[in-house]
Amino acid sequence: MPGPTEELRGQLKKLAVQIRTDVTEGLADQSIVPENETVLRWKVDHFDYGATGITSFGAHGEQVTRKTWYKSWVKLTQAIGKLSEYDTVLRGLKSEFGNDSQIESHLRALTSRLVRELLSNPTIDDDAIDEIITNFSRNLQDEPVRYRVQAAIIGVAIESEKTDLSPRDGIFLRRPKKEDLEVEATEFSYWGTRPLSPQPSAILTMELMAKRGREVQDQLERAISILRLFGIGSVVWSSYQVNSDSVTDPFGSASMHSGRQTQALETYLLTDDDLSKLRKFWQACEKTMPVGFYDLGQTTTDSLTIAYNRYTDSLLQNGLLERRIANSMMGLEALFLKGTEIQELTYRLTVRIAKFLGLLGYDSHRVRAGLIDAYRVRNLFAHGSQLDKKEKKRIESKYKDVKNLLKETLDYLRVSLVTSILIGIKKSELVDHLDGSLIDREREERISSLVSPVSEIVHKRSQ
Repeated sequence: MPGPTEELRGQLKKLAVQIRTDVTEGLADQSIVPENETVLRWKVDHFDYGATGITSFGAHGEQVTRKTWYKSWVKLTQAIGKLSEYDTVLRGLKSEFGNDSQIESHLRALTSRLVRELLSNPTIDDDAIDEIITNFSRNLQDEPVRYRVQAAIIGVAIESEKTDLSPRDGIFLRRPKKEDLEVEATEFSYWGTRPLSPQPSAILTMELMAKRGREVQDQLERAISILRLFGIGSVVWSSYQVNSDSVTDPFGSASMHSGRQTQALETYLLTDDDLSKLRKFWQACEKTMPVGFYDLGQTTTDSLTIAYNRYTDSLLQNGLLERRIANSMMGLEALFLKGTEIQELTYRLTVRIAKFLGLLGYDSHRVRAGLIDAYRVRNLFAHGSQLDKKEKKRIESKYKDVKNLLKETLDYLRVSLVTSILIGIKKSELVDHLDGSLIDREREERISSLVSPVSEIVHKRSQ
């Protein structure tokens, strides 16, 4: 779609300059004045950071008064809608872009953006106004504009102060700073009673070109999925802020909270040695990540998505360890068992996974032994039982803690998921290759040739 003509751009500029004049004069004669608003500002007294993120934290709240321009903003935007310059622009927009009800909504968004900017800084120059009009034109033509995101996340900690994950896309991970924790809350804010709970273990920042906020959320969710698959961590965002150059997107400037109040069940540490591996992992996964892993609007499913959902359930849902182990085993079942198979399931599943992970450098005998133990727990839970004292003692004698069995099983699922994504073959074909490789050297070489190229990307992480 062609952009606004020079004549229309001139009309837009004339309207913007008139708004600047009205704001400047209103501030000078005090017909426009700010109101006072009382907020609760959290001041951080101390926080310590370690291998699991923030290990200790203290803050106190202070009631402070700040200026707000809300009533002035309402007054100005209503007055602007009555200007002759406004009517001229509206007619021009409808002439060039169609007599659509959205056109007037977009123009109101432009005037609202100009008023907000001018109330914050009434001396903004013509270049700044031109930039706003240019971004407005891009919105009208459905072209991408710049979005910036800062997300507080839990489930992964970082040894270094800051690292780039995907510099090309402006994605960075850093440690939390004091300023990240010193938030403000209004009197009726849900967050007014507790300072940034849970405390973030890392801050993820992104800068990207997008057409609308939904694309940005998808990219954030994809980044979370990649971090969740790199190590055994209950990685989620607890809050994020978006600001953008978009004029018409109602979510172009927003703060979102997940509502989560609890810390991560599992947190892994990104050491300095991990960072180069993570960058390689990121580059591989961002190109091949199934949409169903991060697009919450997807309704279709497949074996990979089912397995990933079981993986996230096991990582994120607190409760019985038996349930979490069962979820991880059901994720492996989704990857390595065919729907028609109803006999010798334990044998088929454990042998296939042991063979598969053996090609990636795991000890096949240990893998199979661990999966047999985990499958026994899975069956107990599926049949309405829990580990009795004898069985729990037996597992603890081998793994020191039942949770270590869970982590091993989760790691097998994590690596199997990522490898399956990267080699890009259907489950039925993968299972046939694995079964054939047990007795056929040629089939073994075939599956090995598929897996070997990704063995450096999909690495075993010490737990």
